[in-house]
Amino acid sequence: RATGVQLFAPEVGSEEGVRPVAVAMARAALEIPNPVAEDWAIDPFRETGRISLFFAAVAYKAKVGLTSFIVKALIRRLAGRTFLRAWLVFVGVPVTAFWDASVAFMVIRQAHIRAMGPSAAEEVARSILGDHEHSLSEEARVAVLRAVGGSIVRSQDAHPNLVALLRAVDKHVGPVPGVVLDDTAIFLADLEQLESSEQSIVLQVLATAAILDGRLARKERHLLRDAQQRCGRQPDLKGVKRLREAFIAGEPLNKALLKNATGR
Repeated sequence: RATGVQLFAPEVGSEEGVRPVAVAMARAALEIPNPVAEDWAIDPFRETGRISLFFAAVAYKAKVGLTSFIVKALIRRLAGRTFLRAWLVFVGVPVTAFWDASVAFMVIRQAHIRAMGPSAAEEVARSILGDHEHSLSEEARVAVLRAVGGSIVRSQDAHPNLVALLRAVDKHVGPVPGVVLDDTAIFLADLEQLESSEQSIVLQVLATAAILDGRLARKERHLLRDAQQRCGRQPDLKGVKRLREAFIAGEPLNKALLKNATGR
């Protein structure tokens, strides 16, 4: 309210009245996973094994218990019996406090990022594609959408900021029905065939998609390097990291920052 953002439409009681940014904020606050981007037929877990997902879920659920167990085991090894009898029962208190503080920090940070995401997506899409939307080839238009889809797959999360970027990009490139958007192998192969000017546009969109959720996952870094290499450029993520820092700090994502994020 203080910043003038209307999270809810007048008909607050109806499901249709809830704006996407309000839903994104609520999911961040409650640590609810983001939904699959069904409208775009993108599977965030396309390249992720089920075993990896299982162990990640177990580790997330058991984080407090596992940490307490490890800390207690260390204390038993290092401390004397008198200390153990008197204080071991209280070990769980600072451990729980640590995780509560960590979760609170991440929730507030995500709320900040999700509040900025939709407007940043609109501005960046306009900056990158505004002057080229009528001159892009069909292959380049598809590659631009696949750049965002590939980031969703590599980050394993249909983050609301990336969905907002998909919508913003789609406004400029137009519909491409029946095209697979979540296959990074096809994306890289087709990117290699584009003209240099179109490759630069796609790389800027890819760099934006990689940082718009506030983080730069390991698999996303690999995708960025592979894409830069396929375009005949020397892989360099310094520009991408600078772009991420600027976004998190609320700085404008200007054309100079975007161009520096495409490799050398």
